[in-house]
Amino acid sequence: MLTEILQDIHTVADISALNSLTLNDQDIVFVKDQHSGGIFVYKANLNVSPDQGRIIADTNNRIFIRLEQTALHPTWYGAIGDGVADDTSAIQSWFNHGGRILEGSYKVTDVNLILNLRITSGNGGLFYKNILYPAGNIVNQFIQLPVPSVFPTIHDAVEWLDIKRVVGSGGVDILIADGTYAINHPIQPKWLDGQLISIRGNESQPNRVILNLDNTNNNDCFLFTSGVGISWLNGFQIQGVNGWVSQGVWNTQCYGAGIRAVGGCNVKCGIAIMIDKVYYGIRSMQGSTIHANVSEYDGSQGGGVKVTNAGDVAFHAYNAALECMGAEAYYTGHTSEGLGFGFCAEAGGMIICEYAKAVGNEKAGFYALSNGTTWAHGVDSNNNQYGVLAWGGSVECNSLGKAITTIYQNKSHGIYATKRGFIGANGALASENSGCGFIANTSSFIDMTDTVSTKNTLHGYSAETNATLDGDNARAENNVINGFNAQSGAVLQGQNLSANSNQANGYYARTGGCMFTIGMAGINNGNFSSPQPQIETDTFKIENMGSFISLSP
Repeated sequence: MLTEILQDIHTVADISALNSLTLNDQDIVFVKDQHSGGIFVYKANLNVSPDQGRIIADTNNRIFIRLEQTALHPTWYGAIGDGVADDTSAIQSWFNHGGRILEGSYKVTDVNLILNLRITSGNGGLFYKNILYPAGNIVNQFIQLPVPSVFPTIHDAVEWLDIKRVVGSGGVDILIADGTYAINHPIQPKWLDGQLISIRGNESQPNRVILNLDNTNNNDCFLFTSGVGISWLNGFQIQGVNGWVSQGVWNTQCYGAGIRAVGGCNVKCGIAIMIDKVYYGIRSMQGSTIHANVSEYDGSQGGGVKVTNAGDVAFHAYNAALECMGAEAYYTGHTSEGLGFGFCAEAGGMIICEYAKAVGNEKAGFYALSNGTTWAHGVDSNNNQYGVLAWGGSVECNSLGKAITTIYQNKSHGIYATKRGFIGANGALASENSGCGFIANTSSFIDMTDTVSTKNTLHGYSAETNATLDGDNARAENNVINGFNAQSGAVLQGQNLSANSNQANGYYARTGGCMFTIGMAGINNGNFSSPQPQIETDTFKIENMGSFISLSP
C-alpha cells in the first residue's frame, strides 16, 4: 500500500521544475529543495493568488497548495538563513503573508524589519549590521537598541520590548544618540524585566540629548506604572514646552512630571539628568521607589540631578520613597496656586535628599506635610520663602559630617515647624533670613542642639503657640529682635544657651511662654533677659503676662 502511495507522488528538485510535470487535479508533488521545498497538492480548478510560500504557482500559472500544517516559514519565500545571504526580500514577504513565529536566523538590510520583531515570537532572529535581534525572548544575550539609527524614536525602542522577556544572563541597553527628540506622549514601558533594562543618553554631557516634552494634557516624559521598573535611566535633559509661561506662571492641564513612578515601581536613575520647565521634576507615588543619588560625597552640597523652573515640586515623594542625595532644585513656583517647593514628602512619603541644594523656590526649599518625612541632612537652602518647613510632617536637617546644614537669606523663616510638625536640626546654621532663624508654633517641636542662628530679621529662636524648642548649646547672635523668644504658651528649654549682640533681648518670654535653662550666657544684647531669670522657689514670680525664665531644669 505504501509503495503504491509513493508511486503516485511526483518528485522534482525545486519549484522551478514544476512546469515540467504532467498533472491531474489533486496530484501530490514533493519538492526536494532544502529551503523552499515541501509537499504540495495541485489544484487545477482553484482561482487564488499565489504568495510563493504557502500557495505557489509555476510558470504555467498552475496553483499548488503546501500541505504542511505548520507556521509560515521564511524559507518558503526564498530565505536562505545562513547569515551571509541577504534575506531581506524573503523576510519582508514572510511578514506580508502573516509570518509571526520565526525559527532560524536571517540577515537583513532593511531596518524596518527589526521594528516588526516587536510582534513576533519563536527562537529565531534577524541579523542587522552584525547584531542579532531576537524574534522572541532575549535569552542569555546582551543587546543594545540604538536610537535613532535602528529605532527611530525612544518610544519605538521601549515598545519593542513590551512583550519580550529578558531571560538568564541577558540584558538590554537602549542607547539614545546625541540630538533633540520630541516627546508628545509619555514613554511608558510595559516590560516585566526592568531590572535588566536601561535607557542611556549621553552620560557625560546630558545636555546633548534633549527630550522636548509637550507639557499639554498633563504629559509625563518617563512614566512607570503597576510595578514596572528600570535598572538605569540617565544621560539626558528633559525640556518642558507649552506649559511654563514665565516665572511662577503656568498654563492649565500641564501638570506632568519629568520622571514619574506610580504603584510599586522601582526606578534607578543616574545623576546626569537635567529637567527644566516641567511641573514636577521627579515624582514617586503610591508605594514606588525612585533612586537618584550621588555616588560619592566630596564635602559640598549639590552635584546630583538638577531640576529648574518646576511648578509644584521639583522632587516629590507622595506615599512613596524618593532618594535624591545631592540633587538641586531651583526656582520652583506656581504663584496663583501658592505652590513652589524644592523637596517635598507628603501623605506618609519619605524623601532622602542629604547634601541637596534648594535655591529660589517660591515656598519652601525642604518641606514635609501630612505625615511625610524629609531627610535633609547637610543641605543648603537659600532665597526661598522658607528654608525648611515641617507642616504636620517631619524634617531631619542635621549637619552631617563635613556638610553643615546652611539655611540663609530666605524671604521668611529659615527653619519653621508648624501644625504639629517636627524638625531635627542638630548643628544647623540659620542666618540672614527675613523672619526668624528657627521658629516652632501650633504644637510643633524643633531640636536646636548645637545650632547657630545669626543676623535674622526677627528672632534667632522663637517658640510660639504651645510649641517647643529644645536643645543644648544653641547660640543666637546679631538678630534684629530677640535671641531666644518664647510666647503664647510655648516652651523653650536647653542647657548652655548663648545670646550675643541681639538688638532687643537676649532672652524674652511673654504671654504664657516660658524658658527652662541652665547656664544661659550672653553679652552686648539690648537687654539681657526679660523677665529676669530666677531659681524656682516658693516666691517664684510670673511676669510679662504669665511668663517666666527658670534657671532650674
